[in-house]
Parts: sequence; structure tokens; C-alpha cells
Amino acid sequence: MSQQPTLIATTRVRITIFLISAAALALSACTGPAGAEPSASPAPVASELAIGSPTPSPTSSATATYKPASEDGPAENVPVPELPEAATEKTEEGLTEFSAYWLETMTYAYATGDLEPMKAISGANCTACINAAQTIETSYSDGGWMVGGGLTPASSKTNFKQTPEGEYQIVFQHRQEALDVYLMDGTHEIKSDPVDSSVMIMIAAYDGGHWVAKNVETIGK
Repeated sequence: MSQQPTLIATTRVRITIFLISAAALALSACTGPAGAEPSASPAPVASELAIGSPTPSPTSSATATYKPASEDGPAENVPVPELPEAATEKTEEGLTEFSAYWLETMTYAYATGDLEPMKAISGANCTACINAAQTIETSYSDGGWMVGGGLTPASSKTNFKQTPEGEYQIVFQHRQEALDVYLMDGTHEIKSDPVDSSVMIMIAAYDGGHWVAKNVETIGK
């Protein structure tokens, strides 16, 4: 199998100067003390919100015993992530909570092969979604499964200013667990190392009372 089990796909994306400044701040926050503030951008300083690890909400499968994936077989009875009420609000906090929930749907997809919760809140041209879907669908085809790969949010930055296109932009940092891929017969096919820090940008729109991740891309580690 030639594809690598990773969520990362870096392509060019149309972003404004103030977002690049925010992305630079996020990257510097991952590696050490921030340098001098950018002077080229007149946009307001982006605010920062810490994000805790999302806790899966009770679901209809809560009575069944959850069994994590292992070398012996795929996960069983994985709780389906539920969108928190806070993540539906058209506020800075709402967008931050939504980005955390988006990562939770990706974690669920790695654990189950079920991409529907992620697709339900993402645009058709979401780069990270498309690449993750290719990896996950390939890994779960013919009875294969994945172990690990869970995504944990750490922090985010956004100035919560609507762009001329009616979109909002948020840069967020996350960690990803090591990921193993097994074939139906139990053969250990692929292993990837954990990612201590990865920074992504989300272009989101608020429509019909909820957020949609129109595009998500990795912009640094």
C-alpha cells in the first residue's frame, strides 16, 4: 500500500494577510517564545483559546461495551461523537469548539472507518477530508482496520472577522497518536509515528444555524 496514513495534505489555499500572521503566531507557539509582532498587517490581534480534549457524549450505543482497536481486531461499539451545543453558536467560542469537534469526527473515522460524521460538517472540497478519506477507505477495505491515529486539540487562534466571501478562519494546533494499519489476516502493514504538534487552518462558514468546515489544510508542524 503506497498511501501514508496521515491527515496531512498541504496545498495552496486563498487566505488573507491577517491569517498568515495568525498562522505564524500559532507555529511560534509550538516551538518556543513568540518573536516580534508582525507590523505589515493592520488586522486586529488574533485571540487565543485553549481547547481541552473533547469527551465523547453518550449515544445510543452507550449500553454496549466499547472495545478499542488492537492488533487482534478493529474497535467495537465506538461512541459516535455528538456536536456540543456550544459548537453551534456563531461566536469565537463556537468556532473554536467546532474545530475541536471536527478533530473528534476524524478520530472517530480512524477508529471505525465511518466517515459520515466528518462529511456531514465538511465541504465537498475539504482537502484534509479528502486525503484522510482516501487513507481510511483504503485501510478498511477488504476487512482491514486501523489502530490509533487519534487527534487531540491543543490551542487555536482566530480574529473572528468575516471575510468578503462570508467565511471565518481559524488556525489550530493538535497532536496525533501513532497509527498502525492491519490487513484482514492480521498482517501489520503500516506503522506511522505520533505527531507531537501539527498546525492546521480551517476556512469555515456559518449557515442555517451551524458551522461547516469548507476547507481544512495543514500549514506546519
